[in-house]
Order: sequence, then C-alpha cells, then structure tokens
Amino acid sequence: MSKTPAELAVTSLGPGNGNSVGGIAQKLLFIHGFGADKQGWAGNAPALFDVAETLAVDLPGHGVSVSVETPGDLKSMADQVLHSLIVSGHTPCHIVGHSLGAAVALRCAATKPECVLSLSLIAPAGLGSGVSANFTGSFVELQDEKTAFELLQTLVFNPRLIARPLAGLLLANLDKPGARRAVEKIASGLNNSKPLVQSAMKQIIKDRIRCQVIWGLQDNINPPLKSDEAEFGGDWIWLDNCGHLPHVEHRSVVNDAILKFLNI
Repeated sequence: MSKTPAELAVTSLGPGNGNSVGGIAQKLLFIHGFGADKQGWAGNAPALFDVAETLAVDLPGHGVSVSVETPGDLKSMADQVLHSLIVSGHTPCHIVGHSLGAAVALRCAATKPECVLSLSLIAPAGLGSGVSANFTGSFVELQDEKTAFELLQTLVFNPRLIARPLAGLLLANLDKPGARRAVEKIASGLNNSKPLVQSAMKQIIKDRIRCQVIWGLQDNINPPLKSDEAEFGGDWIWLDNCGHLPHVEHRSVVNDAILKFLNI
C-alpha cells in the first residue's frame, strides 16, 4: 500500500475576484525555485489578483514547509504538491514555476494532467544545460553573509538587484531545523532531473497541456539551450540582459506574459 505524500503549505495570496471560466473558479499556483519560498512571488502575484485566485506553495525544506520530510527527488515533490492541492480543493489550476519549481510543475502535469490547466515555466530545471552543481553545492554549505551575498548575486544579470539583507535572511532559513538536510537532498535530486523533466515535457505535449517557457539569455545558473525550443515547442520568450530570475529582473514583462498567456 503506497504511503500518502506529506502535505505542504499552500497559501492563498489573492482572491481572484470570483473570476471563472465555464463555471470553474480560476486558480493559479506559484512554485518557487531552489532555496527560495513563496515570498519570492511578491512582485508577481498582485498582477494576477483580478484573473485568478492566486496561491503559492512552499516546497519541503523551504518556507513554512521547512520541516516536511522529502526524499528530494522531483517525483516525490510533485506528488506532495498534487496531494496538497487536491486535499485543499485547489484543482484544477494553472501553474507558474521557477527553476526547481518549474520542474516540479512539469512532473505534476505529466502525473495528473486533469489537475493542471496550463504551465508557465521560468528557467526550468531539467531543460537547458542543467542547474549548476557548483551553485547548489555552495548554497548548501553557506555559513557567512559575505559568501551568501556573493552567491545570490550570481542569480541575476544586474547584481545591484540583490539587497544585502537577503543574505542574512537566507542564512536564517538554512539554519532552521531540517532545512540544510532537505535542500541537500533536493540538490542531489536536481543532478538527475533531466530525463524526468524531458519525459514530462513530452507527456504534456502529448496531453495538449498549454505551456510557455520564459528564460533569461544570460542565465549562468541554468544556461538555456535554444535547441530545446525547437525540440519541445510551446511558446518561448527569451529575455536579454537577464539571468536566472526573470520574474524578478523583468517583473513587468513576465507578469504581462503570464496574463496574456492565461487569456482568462
């Protein structure tokens, strides 16, 4: 008998103003990237409040799900996200995912396509050249604010976008009980994510789930491969002067792209 996945924290960020399509209330879930949490969507969620109930999940070892156990692989995290959405009554939904979160979103859609209306994938792990093992390995080992600040700056094209206090917040989160162990497992799982993500991408194409991909051309954490666009199709948006955080570095452009894509 299979074990029920652990439930993750799913937070409602905005009401959606009762918007519905065919009598179905529209819901949109944000899934953050490695080392982040739901707070990373603060600049994006309000732009969508008028079109969908806006939700965010904290993955295991992150945010308020810091103590949730996980094997760290994409399949397990996708199962946890799906279980959490289903028990809280938030399916079907649109999903916006960044990096690790985009890979988890793809696995969710491939596993239970009836639960996912569309995917907006930002710098998705498992596509491109692969998430830098140097970045994830260094992240897990962080101990001081100077090193943490320098590592955070590698996420963006313009390092001035990274506020120094973020380094202290990052270390405080890593020092929560269970956090380092969880992110270490997840980092290890990311090293083997490409086959899982690519098979999921092929499955969602087969299932005709609408998908768009947004990527910064100067992403040094997960460098993009333009050949992926030709191989997998969908709607692709390439952003210049942009690193691994398009939703932060080009917030308005990304928000507008999501709104246009949803077409609710």
